[in-house]
Amino acid sequence: MPRGFRVCRYTDDTAAEWGLLVDADSAADGARGWVEIGPAVLPYAPRGLSPRIVAGVDENGARRTTRVASVTADLWTGVVTQWQLEGSDGIPHTIVATERLGERRSGPTTPIP
Repeated sequence: MPRGFRVCRYTDDTAAEWGLLVDADSAADGARGWVEIGPAVLPYAPRGLSPRIVAGVDENGARRTTRVASVTADLWTGVVTQWQLEGSDGIPHTIVATERLGERRSGPTTPIP
């Protein structure tokens, strides 16, 4: 699985677009909806924005979460119901989605022109 982080496009619930640092494993999974962009293409997401996540359980019953780039991403819409991640044990784990949690905001998140 890829290593490091990528700057990707995040579309919030108001349709505003932000740059967000995303783990390379997540960015490589098309079902999560991430599109890699250059670091200066969009403003970075403000601190008050907590992106939407999908939560699930792995084969050991452990709860896992992943961020999702937009409301049209296959993992968010339910077209795809599982994803993989590499655990701290170095082994790929398959997670089955159990819930979707919308984004949260605290403070203003309007882009500054």
